[in-house]
Amino acid sequence: RRVLFRSVLRVAGVFTSEEFSPHPVETRFASTHYSRLYLAPLFGSDPWEEKVDGKFGVAESWTFLPGARGIELKLRKGLTFANGEPITAKDVVFSIKLFSSRFAEDQVAASLRGIDLKFEIIDDHNLRILFAKGAVTFAQEFSTLVFPLFVTSEKHHSNGEITQETIDRFKAAPLSAGPYKVVSRQGQQ
Repeated sequence: RRVLFRSVLRVAGVFTSEEFSPHPVETRFASTHYSRLYLAPLFGSDPWEEKVDGKFGVAESWTFLPGARGIELKLRKGLTFANGEPITAKDVVFSIKLFSSRFAEDQVAASLRGIDLKFEIIDDHNLRILFAKGAVTFAQEFSTLVFPLFVTSEKHHSNGEITQETIDRFKAAPLSAGPYKVVSRQGQQ
């Protein structure tokens, strides 16, 4: 006789002005601690949240281009979304575009748009992001220390469409990118 166990992690939190949302662009700063359980940040920080650390994000390492006019990212191999699909450079580019959209937190979106980003995908695990102006603090600013950029699946997010309808569809059937899968949620309770 086989007995199957399902691991469950229940997380409760006090969110003063927000309803919990499993969509990464609706994850406000007050709930980033919980969001890191089911979302994968592009740039992670150490467990004490003192510095950006390549061991804790999708970006394993990065190198700034001369004059900080861009950054080359090497993505960690073997990372997957909860459905088993690999996290790729294409998903990173989509996620940054999603966080630059009008549906994202205003401060994050405005900061990203102000840098005027251009993308070059080298392969599934390497990409180059070019900045119109130097952005020497890019990794720090968009890490879990300041304005976290979480990586989501372009394919699962309506094949890269960014509209209110696709955000609502993703919220109804979220796809996590971490060790946990969001199976249920209750807002304001």
